[in-house]
Amino acid sequence: MKNNQEEEELNIVVGNMDSELVERLIEIINNIPNE
Repeated sequence: MKNNQEEEELNIVVGNMDSELVERLIEIINNIPNE
């Protein structure tokens, strides 16, 4: 059971990292001037 809890916590951390990376990517893409 402890393994499952650790996996869930890891998934939450990874999920938070993913959303932060996506937000940064969107900011970078929006900052690229259209030519």
